[in-house]
Amino acid sequence: MSETAYINFNQNFMVKESRKDVSAANNEAFKERFQFILYSNDNIVCQRYFRISGYNNDAVGSVELFDALEDCVNLIKEDLWKKSFVYQTIVNNNPTKAMGFVNDVVEVKDQKIWNPDLLLLGVKADETVRLSDGRIVEKQFITPSVDSDATYGDDEELKPWDYTFKFEFRVDDRPVYERIFDGTVYPKHIRNSVDLSNSGSDLDPKSAYLNSIDGVLQYIKIGRPNLIYQIIKRIISVMSGGHYEGNTFVSDKEYTHVVNGYDPRSYIKGWRKATSEKTREYRSWLRRNGVDFDSRK
Repeated sequence: MSETAYINFNQNFMVKESRKDVSAANNEAFKERFQFILYSNDNIVCQRYFRISGYNNDAVGSVELFDALEDCVNLIKEDLWKKSFVYQTIVNNNPTKAMGFVNDVVEVKDQKIWNPDLLLLGVKADETVRLSDGRIVEKQFITPSVDSDATYGDDEELKPWDYTFKFEFRVDDRPVYERIFDGTVYPKHIRNSVDLSNSGSDLDPKSAYLNSIDGVLQYIKIGRPNLIYQIIKRIISVMSGGHYEGNTFVSDKEYTHVVNGYDPRSYIKGWRKATSEKTREYRSWLRRNGVDFDSRK
């Protein structure tokens, strides 16, 4: 099975209810027209409603919107991948170096000796290493306990696509785009604790405790960006800025486009008035200077 995605190119689907209609039907606060949802299997991990000022209806079904939504999915996948890398580095089953380690280059009589001194860098059981200068070093490690394995390990036996993520973008509560991708490639604790906002990312790494799974999951978010903001920003960047075309009638409902709190019609009327006055002044100047100007042409 491969990743799947679709984008709805039928622009006749959009039905927008008024605020009263929505409140009456759902008995909850008004929901904005636009939303994105991230599912973990059939469970909603993140759902955000947002508005788009200067919404351009032509953007629905466009290549630009499809590319922007693909970028949003890639942001999520990259975030999960990087967290998985840090997580697996922290909780790996290799022993932790404790004592008996030096730099990878050892100075011996003003010469840099690489081998067998590099044996000090290996991660093996406790052992004694004789360096090239005759020194003997005893390597010591801290080996994870069985309890640690049970806490941090991933003992689930899953087949590809047993666990999936789905990213969905909706307009007027109708799906416009979906992308489904395999979630079994990520560790259990990563796929079960997705946080697109990366709350606590400004935490001081020195204050993070890695002796519990909660501490590790908090640590992997440090320095990570707020993906919710980035996703909404990318969608708005390709769906706003359309020109005003008057009122819109959808399913016998009339809607007036309002941009940033004002009706664009007032802006259009004001601009038309300003340009017409400038045109009259220009024509008057031509006549005063003896230029035969026929306004009918």
